[in-house]
Amino acid sequence: MDNTVYYHPAVRFTLCRHSSDVWGIWGEWGKGLPSDRRDCPFYLPYNILGIRHQAQQWEFPMRDDFKASGATDPFGIHWIRVSQGNKDAYLRRSEFAAAATHIAAKLAAQGVFVIGPKNMATLVAQVASVQDFPDAPIISRPGWSGSSFALPSGELFLPDGKQQGVVAFGPVPNKCSVKGTLKGWKNGVAKPLGQQKFGQFLLSLAFLPPLMKFTDRIGNLGFEIQGPSGTGKSTLQMLMSSILGGASQGDDGHYWIGLEVTLNGLEQMMQEHSDLPIIFDEATLLAAGASTKERTTIFKALTSKLITGDNNVRPQEPGQTGSRHCYVISTNEPLLSLLGQDAEVVIGAADRLVTIPLNVGRPFGAFDTIPEPYKSGSEFASALMNAANEHHGQPIRKFLNALVKAYNEDEGKLRHEIANHVAEFCRRASVDQNNGSAVRRAESFGLVYAAGKIAQKYNVLPKNNKLGPSILSCYRLHFDHAKPPKPLAIRLLELSEQPSTIKWSGKKRPTNLGDAAVIVRKGDSGFEIWIKTKGIEQIFSDWGVLKKSSEFRSLVIGDNERDAVYRNVGAKGSRCRVFRFKLPDPILEGDRLL
Repeated sequence: MDNTVYYHPAVRFTLCRHSSDVWGIWGEWGKGLPSDRRDCPFYLPYNILGIRHQAQQWEFPMRDDFKASGATDPFGIHWIRVSQGNKDAYLRRSEFAAAATHIAAKLAAQGVFVIGPKNMATLVAQVASVQDFPDAPIISRPGWSGSSFALPSGELFLPDGKQQGVVAFGPVPNKCSVKGTLKGWKNGVAKPLGQQKFGQFLLSLAFLPPLMKFTDRIGNLGFEIQGPSGTGKSTLQMLMSSILGGASQGDDGHYWIGLEVTLNGLEQMMQEHSDLPIIFDEATLLAAGASTKERTTIFKALTSKLITGDNNVRPQEPGQTGSRHCYVISTNEPLLSLLGQDAEVVIGAADRLVTIPLNVGRPFGAFDTIPEPYKSGSEFASALMNAANEHHGQPIRKFLNALVKAYNEDEGKLRHEIANHVAEFCRRASVDQNNGSAVRRAESFGLVYAAGKIAQKYNVLPKNNKLGPSILSCYRLHFDHAKPPKPLAIRLLELSEQPSTIKWSGKKRPTNLGDAAVIVRKGDSGFEIWIKTKGIEQIFSDWGVLKKSSEFRSLVIGDNERDAVYRNVGAKGSRCRVFRFKLPDPILEGDRLL
């Protein structure tokens, strides 16, 4: 223990280092120190005191050397400003109802120290007497605060001529890291994605959340990019992340987040993403080790929180609102199948989780084409990621600077511009205006289109990228996916007639069975259709829901209580697992399968 006596005009105390992370302070106001220094009656973590690894002399103030005054932030929430020397600390007024240790720690983290119960009592008495709460430029969370915008890093975007705001939330330093140049990002990421509809959709989506303030949309908006693993979903999400911060696991952090978070962690994370996109990588990682029932409960809670923006980080105060954001989730199978059979009622009614399938007839996965000089999708993806790692974080900064200026010059004009882009998209999409659900879903894509067009106007996205056809194509994919699925019997019939399906009758074995995903077999009891288990999710995008349905149960032919059976239809006659289905009776008429 390193006992060192420091002096102050009003205080004589000992600062003791007990370990690498705990220091003790003892001594009384205006009194000498006891002779026994082995026990310290008052302890604080070293990071609260600001002490690192060397003993420092602290000039702790006298009891009346601080002053409490009131302030009101742009949300109408009352704050207390505690001034001490040239330091100011800000706490919500409601936080002074908490324990003294909580108040002391919050103040100390901002450089204001209130030591001892008598000092704390004096401060609380001052707070109780504050009656005046004038407006102040207090930035209490990321996103919009009045006419200003803050990134999670604490970086502010202010209107011309406005005084500097006071950041009263804990910044997340590496959340929105910046590196390279905007020109480098446009040339290396945005322009190469100009011919990729999924890429253009996600880049445009990244700019939407700051614009939601200027729309009449109620609640948050989410998109689900659904498809098999290995199709490039995560790559596109990381490229989307490069608009706001790091794209991959670099030294300066990354913007996207994994879904390994707890629900409590989710609430804090939602606050950090106010008016910003939330980019989740792979939804199936959430509660991966939990039981089916537990996962269903967790996914329902997750979806509900994301849609409403509600959080329980702190009790609701007058003027406090939930977090406003857009989110994108990548999944291997539709999120509805992970949520359970009744999830469609919860999510579908809100029309706020929009699924875009990435699993139908796409040889290059997330990419539509592979441009020259790249020879494969992986080579193209590597080039894009290399560019994103060297250039990121610049696009959102240029966008926000222009957006804050436009908002403060003429908010009505900005609102009208967004509404016109949405209306233009809905006209091109030929939306049935009598179908409320269809209109809301089309408007979701229209908002993404508006965000992309405004980003082009602000010279953030390349102006020659054709956003309309790309986003309209994604809308068509969603529209087709959202249609009620055909009965399984009809889908099996259509599969049986596909050119790639192998028809096998008699004893002679076809030579290409190992390459086939679907086989029609004529047996003694009639026709069956065999579908190999590997890749069945690509044949039925709703496989997670379908395999639990009564229709599936009525048609599948299992073996010993197992739905999948082994047959010698693999490569070179090897055994592999297949699902056997009895083709419905009408299919047995005629000889079209022979």
